[in-house]
Amino acid sequence: MKFCELEEREFKDFSRECSASSFLQSIEMYYRYKNKNNETYLLGVKDGEKVVAAALVVTKYKVLGRKIFISPRGFLANFKSKNFPEVLAEFTKGAKTFLKKKGGAVLEISPNLTRVAKVDKDGVPLEDYRGTKEEKMFTDLGYKNLGEYEFVKWEYALNTQEIKAEKLLSYIRSGHRYATRLALERYQMRMRELEEKELVILKKLSNEAAERHGFITPSLDYYKEMKEAFSDKVKFYVAEVAEKVVKAAEAGKEPSEIKQIASEVTEEDKFIPVAAAMFVISKNEMVYLYSGSSSKYSKYGGPHFLQYEIIEEAIHKKIPKYNFYGTNPKKNDGVYEFKRGYHGELLEYIGTFMLPLNLVGKAFLAKKRYQNVRDIH
Repeated sequence: MKFCELEEREFKDFSRECSASSFLQSIEMYYRYKNKNNETYLLGVKDGEKVVAAALVVTKYKVLGRKIFISPRGFLANFKSKNFPEVLAEFTKGAKTFLKKKGGAVLEISPNLTRVAKVDKDGVPLEDYRGTKEEKMFTDLGYKNLGEYEFVKWEYALNTQEIKAEKLLSYIRSGHRYATRLALERYQMRMRELEEKELVILKKLSNEAAERHGFITPSLDYYKEMKEAFSDKVKFYVAEVAEKVVKAAEAGKEPSEIKQIASEVTEEDKFIPVAAAMFVISKNEMVYLYSGSSSKYSKYGGPHFLQYEIIEEAIHKKIPKYNFYGTNPKKNDGVYEFKRGYHGELLEYIGTFMLPLNLVGKAFLAKKRYQNVRDIH
């Protein structure tokens, strides 16, 4: 078993087939970083000629003139294999030597190793990964577990293999079902894919949601970069209601009359965007990454409509996991409760680990403290 730099082809093949695959550890993300002129490496471990571990590693920033390297949602390996401890040890030893020579002080990793969280009746986790044999494998090699440091430690996900498309409405929480039915039947909302020139719609709606919930939203350039890197694997969708339908509803028209007006809407009518979202698609999962909605038009059920349409699409395409992505698993957290309404599972990542590469790295890590749940995602 040996540590080495991987060729692009080797990383691409392994990252697509590995059970721990993630869009953050993909050849597309590698090209995105390269296009931004980031210092980027494809590192791995081979057993003979077979790749058994891989990592996209990129420079994050500098501390006292030394580099902080990060492997977003990496490294990749079969965490359940019998020889994983050996693979981890070889990767750690090799990466430490390699990155130290490149001027590194710290290597930050956030392995795609998850388990279904045990929760109370409010969905609050009853335990975490600390003190487990899995955590010990990393800490015994010198890594420091920082929990939810940068990458999400908690995510909410739905196993779409357990749901039939025609049963989706009955599967979700009653309040979500009601809002979705209104959007589908009374307001006859539509979903369409945004063109690049229209991404300002998502940006505007996500900024509004960020102000309400305390989120951090990406720049417009981020959306464009991701689309350029991932092409059809990244989609931006908007939920819209015809302006004449909104006017009828605001005027207090009867539901039957609103429904009739909605049925007469054509493509020539003016539409109002009420919710929008970004999705990353792979054969293993559909990731609901960033979104936003208008509080002014909240009663029309835009977010519920979008979720319903995209989950249904994932079911039809036989994508096994619909990933609501990061969440804040605290009692009465509004966004978390929205995601729980789809009756999925709370998943816990093992956490973010940092490995000091020299004395500067050790000093840097001395001040870092474990976080189980961050207040802002």
